[in-house]
Amino acid sequence: MKQFSLNILPISTLLLSMLLAPAYAAQSPIKITSEVHEIIEVLDDQGKPQEKIIAAEEITPGDRILFSTSFTNKGEKASDNVVITNPIPAHTRYLANTAKGEHCIITFSVDGGRAWGDAKTLKVRQKDGKYRAATAADYTHIRWKYNQALQPSEKNSISFQTILL
Repeated sequence: MKQFSLNILPISTLLLSMLLAPAYAAQSPIKITSEVHEIIEVLDDQGKPQEKIIAAEEITPGDRILFSTSFTNKGEKASDNVVITNPIPAHTRYLANTAKGEHCIITFSVDGGRAWGDAKTLKVRQKDGKYRAATAADYTHIRWKYNQALQPSEKNSISFQTILL
């Protein structure tokens, strides 16, 4: 059995936090599958740095983590209301501009998922009562709204990256 020191976070902890978010999908014809990978930098044949996605068995502070979710319509009818919400996992910080999803409107929350907005318009209330523009470090959740009808058997995916704190 693998043991982890206090500065290494088992990837199962991050995956569990991600999998709990779309639990409501169990009553839907939409099948959701989530994966967690680590992104590392390697040198190509010319010595240029390239990103490589690898299995995330152990991660340590400073490691980049890729969260991917695929969704498939297992029903017999098109689904025109596909919305997936993921929390930013504990002990991680969202990396700006890494939320991806073809045909998706992507919004963020800075208050635990109560209110949503795009990255350019979100505001955070400071201790002095004044507001400032939200940064990626303020995000608590990401939401993807698929803006087309997901046809039967059609599959799509979304993703985002974080860094382990």
